[in-house]
Amino acid sequence: MRLLLVLMLLLLTGCVPESETSRELEGLGEQIVDHWKARQEVADADYEYSQGLAPDDYHLRLEVTLKAEAVTDQVVDEIVEIGERNCWLGPWDTYNPTYAVRGTDGTEIRSGTFHLRPDMEQKWGPRKPQVIPTSR
Repeated sequence: MRLLLVLMLLLLTGCVPESETSRELEGLGEQIVDHWKARQEVADADYEYSQGLAPDDYHLRLEVTLKAEAVTDQVVDEIVEIGERNCWLGPWDTYNPTYAVRGTDGTEIRSGTFHLRPDMEQKWGPRKPQVIPTSR
């Protein structure tokens, strides 16, 4: 009876036990943001990770803000490629995080989803998914 009450309480409060997948996706988000922030064109970058009630209901959304003088198609392409590369080499092959590239005025420049594609192997080699540690 107590176990049932505890489970009901967890469900009602939206608490879902942390899984290996959630730690991996948090690590992926941190890694992409760190790589973005290392670029001089980037004013800010962050990610938001959330998990729904279903065991496979994961959401990783990444946002990067570019300095006004740095907004070019080439820079935006390079920023997106950083995310694609990290996803390709990351731990998770069935989840596709979303992203948004913005200017400092908040205008969305590009948004989309990081999808793994077969042509990525030619760029970055065979997938060797690895666990990315998280600092959170």
